[in-house]
Amino acid sequence: MSKSTVSGNAGVVHRRKSPVKKQAVKPIPGGATPTNKFPDGHGSVINKVRVQMIYWGTAWATNPTPSQADITAAVKKILAGPYMTDLIQYRGIDYGTFQGETSVTAVVGSGATQSPANPPNSFTDAQVFQLITNLVAAGTVPSPDAVPQILYCVVVPVGVQSSNSAAIGEHTYDTNSAYTNKFHFAWVENDGTLDYVTEIFSHELAESCTDPEGDAFTGVAGTCSGTGWCEIGDVCEGVTGLLNGISVQAYWSDQAGACVIPQIHRPNLSRLIDEPELTAQWYVKVWLLIHGPDPAPDLAVSATARLTATTRAIAALSRCLNNPQAERAIITALKPFSL
Repeated sequence: MSKSTVSGNAGVVHRRKSPVKKQAVKPIPGGATPTNKFPDGHGSVINKVRVQMIYWGTAWATNPTPSQADITAAVKKILAGPYMTDLIQYRGIDYGTFQGETSVTAVVGSGATQSPANPPNSFTDAQVFQLITNLVAAGTVPSPDAVPQILYCVVVPVGVQSSNSAAIGEHTYDTNSAYTNKFHFAWVENDGTLDYVTEIFSHELAESCTDPEGDAFTGVAGTCSGTGWCEIGDVCEGVTGLLNGISVQAYWSDQAGACVIPQIHRPNLSRLIDEPELTAQWYVKVWLLIHGPDPAPDLAVSATARLTATTRAIAALSRCLNNPQAERAIITALKPFSL
């Protein structure tokens, strides 16, 4: 048996009354004042999302514009690029990966719970969830127990709308007694342009990771004016830009106090942390990744003094990474030097 989510308990992208104008999102000055519009409600987050794309409808077999291949390629670019960089401030959320894709062009399941080959106009969250559970039962897509960080994203053909006339995209969750983990899923409408689809997808991606069940990072009173959960994409609707040639929507950064579209990846410390050499050269590499190069010293100092100063600086800087696991790994690696 499944438990349907209550109407209104979801994160939505609101239907646009006019075309959205592309806006450049500039880097935030270093002196920006952090805000706390979206405090941690300590609910669930998706730390390393695995995106499973589902294209629902026979129209996808006719190679429409945008095509399934176009959308999948764009989604992969979003996930591989720096878009998710600033989500780390929200309890250490990391970059996502692409799980897979499937198209639905025939009925799925049987009996009263059968899903049609084409999404009904005015489709509901319950119908989207039924499609996903039928695909899981058929072995077409993995279950949330097999891939706990999975996010199912259903894209519908041009002209198909949801029962919520105010929304063009949504993310929510549901449960099924046959599975331990909850199903986190999103759906995206389609106006026949790739930009439209990717802007909605990116909005739902950021919100699904930071607030998959409506009890994690949600806005304080007065932050949002629309319906549904108040989340980091909602306050940035209409703020879009190109990232690696793909149109995405900005999301709110409490650290920056503004809507952002990150342009660079975070430094990749994983290889150095996983396989530490515990040498002066190793520490210098870590220091340069975290801090950047220093000017040449005015005075010559001993190798021991330089190593001591560097390791102490690394220990201090590691606490600013917003990544407790990385901090613990670095501090542990420094212990043999008895700082």
